[in-house]
Amino acid sequence: MHKILYEAAARIRSSQPESRYNRELENSEGNLDGLKLSGHDLAITEISPHPRHKKQMKPHQLEGFNFLLSNLITENPGGCILAHAPGSGKTFMIISFMQSFLAHYPDARPLVVLPKGILPTWKREFQRWQVEDISLLDFYSMKADNRLQQSEVLKQWVDKRSILFLGYKQFSTIVSGDRTCKMTAYCREVLL
Repeated sequence: MHKILYEAAARIRSSQPESRYNRELENSEGNLDGLKLSGHDLAITEISPHPRHKKQMKPHQLEGFNFLLSNLITENPGGCILAHAPGSGKTFMIISFMQSFLAHYPDARPLVVLPKGILPTWKREFQRWQVEDISLLDFYSMKADNRLQQSEVLKQWVDKRSILFLGYKQFSTIVSGDRTCKMTAYCREVLL
């Protein structure tokens, strides 16, 4: 199970029978090409998968794409937890979503929190399905072992269009670390 966090995401939601996702899906008359959205902060009215991705997507992936939209791109955004059987295309669907999202919101900074062991796989999949040149950052490949080095990576993430990957333990250690340490406080503030 992978957890996708965005700067604006503060709560976790899951798909339930009476969720906003299901109501919007019913109102979309079966259109799985991307939800039409409106909101106070959102200037974009429609986000859909990149045509290269859309050709490859299966119906359940299009539904998942719309689930992400309905929970992350709203007046009251939350987070998402996606849980499907291995091999069902979750990684591809999330990659497609993030790239579509960044195409409309280039100043956003997605954060992917996942098990450290699968981070190289995710980065390879991003490179495979990438439709634009988006920097993929992580602390491991950049040898950012201490807070000063990690703050430099976070500064790169904030300053340029990019996606940051962190392991669960790494994320948890930073956000719950020593609040008196200025470098840890800076890292926590950037991540949250």
